[in-house]
Amino acid sequence: MNSILTQTYTNLELILVDDGSTDKSPAMCDDFARNDQRVRVIHKENGGAGLSRNAGLDVMNGEFVGFVDSDDYIAPGMYGKLYDLIRGNNADVGMCGYVNYDDSGKPDVNACDSMKPEIITGDDALYRLVMPGFSVEYIYLWNKLYRSELFRNVRFPPGNRHDDTARIHRLLGESRKICITKERLYFHSVHDDSVMGRIGQEGFSVNVHMKHFTDQSEAFNDRYEYLRSRGMNDLAEFSHLRSSAYGVMTLMLQKLNCIQYGKEIHEITGYTPFRLIVRLITSRYSQLRKRGVKLALVWLRSLFRPFTHE
Repeated sequence: MNSILTQTYTNLELILVDDGSTDKSPAMCDDFARNDQRVRVIHKENGGAGLSRNAGLDVMNGEFVGFVDSDDYIAPGMYGKLYDLIRGNNADVGMCGYVNYDDSGKPDVNACDSMKPEIITGDDALYRLVMPGFSVEYIYLWNKLYRSELFRNVRFPPGNRHDDTARIHRLLGESRKICITKERLYFHSVHDDSVMGRIGQEGFSVNVHMKHFTDQSEAFNDRYEYLRSRGMNDLAEFSHLRSSAYGVMTLMLQKLNCIQYGKEIHEITGYTPFRLIVRLITSRYSQLRKRGVKLALVWLRSLFRPFTHE
């Protein structure tokens, strides 16, 4: 909160969404609103990150919009620098580097190493979002500043834990220009108690992970349909095989026995392991053929994984 309210760019509106918090957060939000007229608070029942973002988008007044997750903070000049980049280049999105840090405060010095200052088109960004060899900073919502008109027809899917993955392609794809600075201006907390952290913990739950797999598949399928609607059919097919079908099935087979959960695997990915492996290893793309071989190994290992009892 303080990192936002002390930005060098001061003409901002800060919308806090209390998503049914059960700690002291709602009262803290109200205190900030009483002490700073730029702060607005929305109290709502718990519905997840997507509905919280939608609630803020529905009432915002600004020409530009950014997102800061509740455990993160930003550099004092982040929004001012991204604002100047966008306005100075007549762009729609400004994107910066970031730093990941864990519960001990230790930073990940390797994040964003491949970024460089440049201006790219929306089509360029879609290509980088899909193809291997580019950094993951394109997929995140929080290291960017957007023209608010990009959200005119975009809202986040309710209940989907991968809400950023499900919509970032629509925001980048509709942008005329995207300005990139390598400067690390966003500080992202990575900890075990986060939504994605709990998914990755050792205590495996079929129900929890099935929701994770389904959400991820729906997010990637939306990307596939969007790319197809843009006439980028080859990129859509590559995206589908690389990210949606391959990625979700690999995760599932790393956690589940494919014999016991064969029906669920097929329903979520649209493929049996054998059918997907054949599609991958017969692809004209060498990257997909390599993934086919890796998936075959994951599939064989899953045959020897003990059955779960949930």
